[in-house]
Amino acid sequence: MLLTNELTKKNYEILLLSQYDFHLVPFLEPNLIILHHGRMIKEGSSGNDVIIKFANKFGIQLVVLDNEGSINFKPNHYLNNVINTAKYVDKYFLWNNFYKKKISKITKDRRILNKIVATGSPRSDLYYHKYYKLFFKDFKINFKKYILINTNFTQYNSIDSNRSENKKFFEKTIKKDFYNNIINEDKLSFIFFLENIKNLFEECKHINFILRSHPFENSEIYKKNFKKYKNVSVNDLNSVIPYLYNCNGLIHRNSTSALEADYLNKFSIFFDHKKKYKYWDIFEELKKISKYINDYKILKKNINKIYNSKKKKNTSSLSLRYLGPKNGDNHKKIADEIHKLLKKNKVTEKQNLFYFFITIFRLRGIKSITLIMKFLIGSFNWQILKQNVLLNFDNKFFENKKLTSKLIMKYKKLFKGLHFDRVKIKNSFIKQKNYYIWRIF
Repeated sequence: MLLTNELTKKNYEILLLSQYDFHLVPFLEPNLIILHHGRMIKEGSSGNDVIIKFANKFGIQLVVLDNEGSINFKPNHYLNNVINTAKYVDKYFLWNNFYKKKISKITKDRRILNKIVATGSPRSDLYYHKYYKLFFKDFKINFKKYILINTNFTQYNSIDSNRSENKKFFEKTIKKDFYNNIINEDKLSFIFFLENIKNLFEECKHINFILRSHPFENSEIYKKNFKKYKNVSVNDLNSVIPYLYNCNGLIHRNSTSALEADYLNKFSIFFDHKKKYKYWDIFEELKKISKYINDYKILKKNINKIYNSKKKKNTSSLSLRYLGPKNGDNHKKIADEIHKLLKKNKVTEKQNLFYFFITIFRLRGIKSITLIMKFLIGSFNWQILKQNVLLNFDNKFFENKKLTSKLIMKYKKLFKGLHFDRVKIKNSFIKQKNYYIWRIF
């Protein structure tokens, strides 16, 4: 949203599209596409492989704003992926120069290196007071004082769709038995974590806890196990940012939110039953900014200390290295780079939809039939919306006679997989006019 806000100030029309509706991209006829990751292997690409091939064919500019930013548990595998994807995009944004320097040791190709830009983490800008107040001023949290727990058991306690994608990805990129071994390791860690956290809730009723599961985890097991505790709230809705911003401390298992906690001068504990795994990737550097604990009594003692202490942690050079400076300007650097690309006035060719169908069929095979049907249904709906809304864009949205609020609800019922909304960007420091974007699901 910060990046969107910055681009609207430069008078660009912004359309936000769910990654699962990537088949709508040709009907949006964009000049530039921002991808949230650069994985090009179809198992795990979320459709980005199709978008990249299509955009390259018709001269649409592409940038990758990597949601991992360059933080990865297998750096060499990740860096090779960045190098490969950079060949097909105009810019690849990383959060820090640390990995860009590593990339320069792997390849000397200036065409690739010039595309990779270290900007700092745009997400960390939301912790900057001005922007936090802008987006989370009225955000309400169950407890005024609490310990935040962020879980990360995305293999064993995974949502069904993610389990299926993970299995395909590991079998394609590593080997067939690898995924089952990861699940077994994750299961042991999950049982250890669940049992000990439950004891902590039971014995520390004077301490409030908010537990948030990883977005690809099934949170129901936590809700079921902890619903009886009045000092515990299981909440997997909304962004983690306000919960980190206001917590007294963090317990996690292999979560990069520890970097953000350190960035916010908060103490964190890495709680797990073992330091090393044969298959599961542990981000070792998290142990440099979090206190690693594998014993319940020590955990309990440290949590009591953190909860009752007013002492703040000094931000480490490690989290600054990954997330960038604390000046709130990281998203502006990205917007400026995108603006430079668009100023070149690169004209896209007429976007041939037949080629898009062929691309999908080649990459997805017989499974593409369902996708193509979804494409056709979605495209019909999109053309109606585009004709009646985008070409008659004004602030009196619901007064548009051609597209009433009743008709919008009708569209939403007809096309459950695709609907849209217009979102106003609340911005106290832009007073000239109101800014809106389109959000498409």
